Amino acid sequence: MSYLLNDNIYNYIIFFAVYSLIGWVIELIYRFFAYHKIVNPGILYGPFLPIYGIPAVGVVLITNTLNSNLITSSIIGMLFATLLEYASAVYCEKIIGIKFWDYSGDKFNYKGRVCLQYSLLWGVLIFILLFALHPFVSHRVLEIPYLYKLGTTAF
Repeated sequence: MSYLLNDNIYNYIIFFAVYSLIGWVIELIYRFFAYHKIVNPGILYGPFLPIYGIPAVGVVLITNTLNSNLITSSIIGMLFATLLEYASAVYCEKIIGIKFWDYSGDKFNYKGRVCLQYSLLWGVLIFILLFALHPFVSHRVLEIPYLYKLGTTAF
């Protein structure tokens, strides 16, 4: 399951940006159907949700290091994403003073910050990431010449 032939920081920055953008689109679509209007899902300027980019890159790094099978990698990724979601919720509530999500009404939640339903959804998304999305994105990113990577990631 090792797709990264050239492990350099520029590839990971591009992966982070791509997966943050994809996460923003997923959230935008979800909120459109939930609220019947377009709602910007992020607090940053532009189409960028690091809460998707960070776990995606983290899972890629972890699974490449462990070189485990797809199911094991998806479970590890689900746990990693859930822990990151919990830590992000605590950070946002305690440091920023904003509660961006509340799962208190959902079954099997922990302090309203994480719940089983969304943890399982993280697992499905990570399975898709590892099985289909990352091999495709990785192949495209590895084709980008080094100087272009350097230029685009030096923002």
